[in-house]
Amino acid sequence: MSKAISMLRYVVAIVLFAGALVTSAQPQPTALEDARSLIIKTIGAEKDAVAIVTTEKAVTVERINSNLNGSSHGARNSEAAVIGPIVAQAIGEKPEFKGVVVIRVQYLRRSSPGSKDGVVDTIEFRKDAGGKFQFHET
Repeated sequence: MSKAISMLRYVVAIVLFAGALVTSAQPQPTALEDARSLIIKTIGAEKDAVAIVTTEKAVTVERINSNLNGSSHGARNSEAAVIGPIVAQAIGEKPEFKGVVVIRVQYLRRSSPGSKDGVVDTIEFRKDAGGKFQFHET
């Protein structure tokens, strides 16, 4: 009998652990998918040119191989000034984003013949004392 109880405990632990793994591998929250779609529509980007990556403290909108990579910082700031508020509105007061203190719009160059991969530019919106995301200038 105790062997059966031990086996049952083991199976329950495995199921709980597997459930935790599935939960951590869930796709992005709908709020971010909706924000991504709105960003694509608003700035006229290709679907594969915009990605959103999250951590506990940051939401990063990746602009991949943007035509603005070869432009000025000011031009990228202008586009980011449109993107940042879309993300800020999407995450709002949602509890899953309560720890987010920065929204980044990062311009990336990704593998194309003859180019160097990497970050071209990063524009940030930082959360102020009132909980609002403000454009950050350095």
